[in-house]
Amino acid sequence: MSTASHGGSRTTAADLLRRSKLGQLAGSHLSGVAAPGVDLRGADLSNVLFRDADLSGAKLAGATLSGAIFRNVNLEGADLTDADLSGADLSGPPGEACRLAGADLRDAILTAATLAGVDLARAKLSGALLERADLRRATLRKAELLDAVLSRALLQGCDAQGARLDRAAVDGADLSGADLTGASLRDVDLRAAATTGLLLGGADLLRARASGLDLSASGPPASLAGAELEASRLGAADLRRTALEGARLVGCELARADLAGSTCDGLVLDGSSLRGARLKGTRARGASLRGVDLGGASLDGADLRNADLAGATLDGASLGGARLEGCSLEGVRLAGVDLRGLDLAGVSLGKAVFSSVSWAGLRLAGADLAGADLRDADLSGADLSDADLSGACLAGAALGGATFRGAQLADVDLTNADLSGADLSEASLSTASITGADLRRARLFAADLSGADLRTLQLAGAVIEQSLLCDARGEGVDLRGCELTNATLSGADLRGANLGAVKAAQVNLEGADLSGATLAGLKAPAANLKRAILDGADLSRADLSDAALDGALLRRADLRDARLGAARLPGADLREAWLAGADLSLADLSHARLERADLTGARLEGADLHRAQRDGAELRGARTQGAKDTDPDRARAEDFRTET
Repeated sequence: MSTASHGGSRTTAADLLRRSKLGQLAGSHLSGVAAPGVDLRGADLSNVLFRDADLSGAKLAGATLSGAIFRNVNLEGADLTDADLSGADLSGPPGEACRLAGADLRDAILTAATLAGVDLARAKLSGALLERADLRRATLRKAELLDAVLSRALLQGCDAQGARLDRAAVDGADLSGADLTGASLRDVDLRAAATTGLLLGGADLLRARASGLDLSASGPPASLAGAELEASRLGAADLRRTALEGARLVGCELARADLAGSTCDGLVLDGSSLRGARLKGTRARGASLRGVDLGGASLDGADLRNADLAGATLDGASLGGARLEGCSLEGVRLAGVDLRGLDLAGVSLGKAVFSSVSWAGLRLAGADLAGADLRDADLSGADLSDADLSGACLAGAALGGATFRGAQLADVDLTNADLSGADLSEASLSTASITGADLRRARLFAADLSGADLRTLQLAGAVIEQSLLCDARGEGVDLRGCELTNATLSGADLRGANLGAVKAAQVNLEGADLSGATLAGLKAPAANLKRAILDGADLSRADLSDAALDGALLRRADLRDARLGAARLPGADLREAWLAGADLSLADLSHARLERADLTGARLEGADLHRAQRDGAELRGARTQGAKDTDPDRARAEDFRTET
């Protein structure tokens, strides 16, 4: 390896030119060179070690300097245009006014290099180490800085338009006032960089990460797909052509931004403000807009299927023709919004707050409205099939003709709601508050009203077939004209209730309290009234044929002309009951108490009167052909069982 300096002499420009022509410079050590302005254009200087050299103003355009090492070298004003400096070590130099346009600096070491104002346009700097480098006001137009390390570098005011900085490390770098218009910053993390006044209009920020960016002045980036921006400003930005798929713009300012017609599938905008933004026709399937302020935003025709808008504010927003299927609107605020004609099937609206909302013709089948505030809402004719309204407030709501088939209505507040003609088939109302609700002509087929308070309801003409009303409270309730076929009212409190002319075949009223109730003309063949309390009830002309009244209390009940053929009344208490003209043929009255009962003209053909107590009973004109009196053998067997 040759050395350029010996015996105290210094290498001059002439020496360098001579040795260059002989091809003797590559791999040499050039210490103490004093060759300002030397012309070594196109020379092979690969792997040269320059030490304590003055190459200011040198002409090195197109030279090969790959692997070269520069130690205390003055390159100020040198022309290194299109030079090959790949893998070179330029720590410290080159110096201001140096020209490196088009130079190949791939994998070069430029740690703490002074490059302020240097022309690096089109330079190849991929993989270069530029940590703490001074690039203030440098020109980096269309430069390649892929995977470059720019940690703590100074880039204030640099012109890097169209540059490629994909995967570059810029932690601690100062990019204040830098112009990266049209640049590519794919996978770049800008969170620890200073970005005040940074211009990124048309830039590609694919999968980039940043916090506090202000993009409102520079124009929108070309791509934010997969990017993660926090607390950044894009107010009034035109993002219609910006790729946004999979981007995360959390807590960002996007008020009045224009995203009309853009594709934003999977976009995350949690906590951002899009107040007054244009999203007309925007496709944002599966997007996350939790807590987003969309007040006054235009969402007409937007495709928000399966999007998450939980906690969002949509006051005054326009949603005409929007697609919201499978969308989560839990806890949203909707004031002054027109929802007419929308399909909200399967939408989650739990704990949502509605005010002055238009609902006409809305489809809410399968929607989650748990805890929603829908008081006084007009949902007439709405389809709420299989919807979850648990804990929702529908007090005073207009729900006439609405469909609630299979809906979950546990703990729902339907106080004073109009449910006339509504279909509540298979709905669960077990813990609902329905005080004062109008259920006239409502269909409650297979509905669950267990424990419900029926006392203040209007139920005339309601169809309550196969429904559960176990332990319901219904003192004085008016059920005239209702259909209770196969309904279960076991343990219900129906004291003083009016069930006149009710159709209740096979109804289950076991243990129910119907004291003083009006059941005149009741049609309840094969009903279960075991242990029911019917003291003083009016059962005149009632059809209780084949009914089970085991142990029932019918003291002073009015059963005139009632049909009790083949009914079971073992152990029933009919003391002082009025049974004139009643049909008790083939009835089981064994062990029944008939003391002072009026059985004038009653039909008792084939009735079982085993051990029936008839002291003081009136049997004038009663037909008792084939009636069975106490059977001694059976009585002895019963006594034996009692004794043992």
